[in-house]
Amino acid sequence: MTEATNGKLLWTDFVPSPLAHPHCYSICYVLMLDGGGYVPFTRFLGRQRLFELLSDSIYIQPRERIEQFADGIDQPLILCAHTHLARAVRLADGRMIVNPGSVGSPGYRDVHPYPHVVEAGSPDARYAVLERADGDWQVTFRHVPYDHETMAALARRNGQPELANAIATGWIK
Repeated sequence: MTEATNGKLLWTDFVPSPLAHPHCYSICYVLMLDGGGYVPFTRFLGRQRLFELLSDSIYIQPRERIEQFADGIDQPLILCAHTHLARAVRLADGRMIVNPGSVGSPGYRDVHPYPHVVEAGSPDARYAVLERADGDWQVTFRHVPYDHETMAALARRNGQPELANAIATGWIK
């Protein structure tokens, strides 16, 4: 990784991927800088603190708790992922937290860090478009139909019936 990015990313910038799809084991979150470039979250939060923030749960926390988690992060836009559910939260001071959703995995079951199921409710690919307007970040969520049946068939052929159903319907069962 270090060689491939000319030293911009290190293995220590990656953290275990909590509540992730079973094939995603670690991830590196980066902050895109206004002047270009980026800084891995681990460089200003620390690896342990970032993992603590990511590993709590998949349901939306009360606003007060979200505000506590975001304390000390001064950027107006905070990006997160791996719940596979698209949502945005605007904090009291105007900062926005955005999870774009998932392209191709609208549902899954996992046991780490505790047993849970995530179901988006439709097979559509999900992503977010972020735009800056009048000094504020605006988010538009896109849910786009695609040929999910081909991907579900592939999952079935590979012995993954539950994943196939999630891909085909957005539901585990």
